Amino acid sequence: MTLRHMKIFVEVCLEKSITKAAENLNMTQPTVSIAIKELENHYHTQLFDRMNRRIYLTEKGQELYQYAQTIVSQFAEAENRISGNSTDYVIRIGSNVSYGISTLAKITEKYQSENPDRKFYLQVANSNEIEKMLLHNRLDFAIVDNINVSAHFISKLITQEKMSAFCGKKYAENIHAPLSITDLCSYPLLLRENGSGSRSVIDQIFKLQGLHISPIMESTSTLAIIQAAVHNLGICILPKSIIPISLFDELIQVELEDDYFIRRYFLIHHKNKYLSDKMRHFLNYYFKQ
Repeated sequence: MTLRHMKIFVEVCLEKSITKAAENLNMTQPTVSIAIKELENHYHTQLFDRMNRRIYLTEKGQELYQYAQTIVSQFAEAENRISGNSTDYVIRIGSNVSYGISTLAKITEKYQSENPDRKFYLQVANSNEIEKMLLHNRLDFAIVDNINVSAHFISKLITQEKMSAFCGKKYAENIHAPLSITDLCSYPLLLRENGSGSRSVIDQIFKLQGLHISPIMESTSTLAIIQAAVHNLGICILPKSIIPISLFDELIQVELEDDYFIRRYFLIHHKNKYLSDKMRHFLNYYFKQ
């Protein structure tokens, strides 16, 4: 089997879809399907179960996936390093939105001022997208929250912060604080989209209390959520650190009975990632902050 087969197989595993994998690889769907079939014939086993127009890794498929990920990732690292196109000097860092807004640029600026020869590429997106970029070796490191850290990554806690409830001044007149977690569930909630780190934390807290939430607004834009709260559409749950100073006077922090929403941030990298000396230096610096 060739590296091409492994790359195709890994992409299908990541996307859980032959169609999406083909789009990402700029291939036709039949080409991807043939490659998967060739793999199955080569190993004399079925790698995917196909049910209800969806695909699921079999036990043997999961086993091959672990090897294929390592092969593809380490080949890419070798190509970059040995060919002279190494990205050592460019440290590629991803972050979920909350940390990206509040902290990422500040720490990166400080590190770069002390190490002016180092260059960075920064990517801010929701936690699911950031993890996917790590798996594709499009990022070296990432900061995500505790909910989304998978077994593919090595992680270390770097900080944590409290998320609080906020609403507009007029809306606050109808709230009888302090609110319990059950009380909060009954109000119209303005939340980030599914797949974001903050939303995962919020969903988990309510789920642990046996509560189901149906937000009246979901958005990939934190600013859009804050504006909806300012205009008295409901209650948003966000870290105070990401609210623009210009909007502080237009929001009221809703008192809760307890600090329900604690978000923990981890710096992670793929467990098969080759770490150069410069990358290790950056990691050590970051852990000391």
